[in-house]
Amino acid sequence: MPQSIQVIPRQVIEDQQVIQVRDALRNVSGVQEANTFGGSRDSYIIRGFDQFRGGFLRNGFREGGLSAPPVETANLERIEVLKGPASVLYGILEPGGAINLITQPLSEPYYSLQGQFGSFGLVRPSLDFSGSLNGDRTLRYRLNAVYQWDGGFRDFDQKIERYFIAPVVSWQMNDRTKLTLEASSLEDVRPFDRGLVALGDGVADIPFNRILGEPDDRFTQDEFNLEYRFQHQISDDWTIRNGFRFTSRDTRFTAAELEGGLDEETGILSRWWSDNRSNSERYALQAKAYFYRSNLLALEGQPQNGIEDAQKAAAILESRGESGGAAAMRQLAENIRQGIEDGEF
Repeated sequence: MPQSIQVIPRQVIEDQQVIQVRDALRNVSGVQEANTFGGSRDSYIIRGFDQFRGGFLRNGFREGGLSAPPVETANLERIEVLKGPASVLYGILEPGGAINLITQPLSEPYYSLQGQFGSFGLVRPSLDFSGSLNGDRTLRYRLNAVYQWDGGFRDFDQKIERYFIAPVVSWQMNDRTKLTLEASSLEDVRPFDRGLVALGDGVADIPFNRILGEPDDRFTQDEFNLEYRFQHQISDDWTIRNGFRFTSRDTRFTAAELEGGLDEETGILSRWWSDNRSNSERYALQAKAYFYRSNLLALEGQPQNGIEDAQKAAAILESRGESGGAAAMRQLAENIRQGIEDGEF
């Protein structure tokens, strides 16, 4: 099935000082921001298809949707963007593609305290601690925490305020078996802001900081996640993975919404007032088996492509901590190379 995969690693996120996923995704072609419902969620168009139902995966689990708050980047190790119809293999997703957010403990001890400051009163202190909990380093942890306050450039009384904490513990039971437990809590309060209105073929000629709702329009979201991931390598060819994820969300927004747009003849802007609250819980259980075969990628007439594909697969599996699968892919690349030298292809 046609597909293209692009990965945004942690180093790029740090180098660009990214605090919003939309800024990271500017590095990826074919991905544009879509309707964010007043700035209250992440939403994207991939290859022309609007991911209205939520085009996000987190560690392979469905994420996002209409009630999900903007994604926190503090604990992301990388962002994987799958472009093409292969995205439909991962659930109810649009054929344009999917975005997979990856979190995992660091392999080496790491301790970081950081402060970010910016325009309009932005203040964002954060911490990232990772290390071992025992002598043989088979039990590892990571803790991320962030507070963010942002005054914004619009004339709202309500400002952006976020609290985020995410602990994770990983247990390497043996060379072939690993268990990871992860939790996160996010509180997000921000203005509900639909932006400016169109007038004719352009934006209305009004100050950019003027709001068309009410100064106290706000969107409040509380989200809690609990997840486990279990992986066992049965042999050099077979690996099984099992995971469970629980998500709870409490959402409320109060706003004076635009209705019918601007009457250009009278200059009257119609509005209506809304007060909405919703609660949701999501449970997800996964069980997968992976099979690596030494000749799967060696397509007849294209052995060199098989080597390149195997090397790419090995790099991805290595970054995910799947050392057995990565070793199998490297051996596959070597087998194809040897086959070329022996004239088998």
